[in-house]
Amino acid sequence: MVATAADMARGRQHAATEVVAERALCTGMHAGETKNMHGFTIVLHYGHISSSEKKKLLKAMDDAFRILHAGGYHATITTHIDIYLTDVTGVRNIAFVGDAAGGQAITIFLGPRVHHNQRAQKNSGGAVEGGISAGGRARGIADHTYDGTSVWFGNPKQLAMSTAVVIHEMGHVLHEYSSPGIFWDLKVEASAAPYNAATGWPAASLEVSQYATTNAMEFVAETFTGIQLGKTYSPTVMAAYAALGGP
Repeated sequence: MVATAADMARGRQHAATEVVAERALCTGMHAGETKNMHGFTIVLHYGHISSSEKKKLLKAMDDAFRILHAGGYHATITTHIDIYLTDVTGVRNIAFVGDAAGGQAITIFLGPRVHHNQRAQKNSGGAVEGGISAGGRARGIADHTYDGTSVWFGNPKQLAMSTAVVIHEMGHVLHEYSSPGIFWDLKVEASAAPYNAATGWPAASLEVSQYATTNAMEFVAETFTGIQLGKTYSPTVMAAYAALGGP
């Protein structure tokens, strides 16, 4: 149930090809700017984004990496992190770990949804923490954070949501770094199935968010995000999180 070294290398090499495809969508990008954010080395690439939106995203990123530094995760990530900011339609909020040599290069894309008010609105409560989406994508911790942030001068709700998105994507990265064998197993649907019964994450995910119910990897990233933002989960959730190699 754990990927071999060869499996991990193949997974990282495939991730590198996905980075190339995603990067091709990010037209008109500026050359990378290197920034130190609370012990994390960030190489920032941006284009087709206003200066005001860039400023807001930099603030959200700074908040996210400050939180992650407090958790000691800057000691885990010793390489730089490439982050692409763009308003180009079709660019996702997504993290990749891998390069052509099978190494653990980190690339994160933050598309238009991360900083525009495109949260998944709640349709109903039900059995899932934070409620079910009114339609479209599933509600996640970032949506819960938006809903629970008070309104005052500026746009603190959107800032809080963007910060949660960055933490979520870093949750995927840290999952790969902390438990690569499990991580790459979970990337393959056929390999992931045995983890359902063994860890109990499907039932536990109802305590986290609708998005956490979609698959085991999102359960880990969503739980990680909630923990970093101060949420306390039941022993059931934490046991499933640990069994899946959560960071």
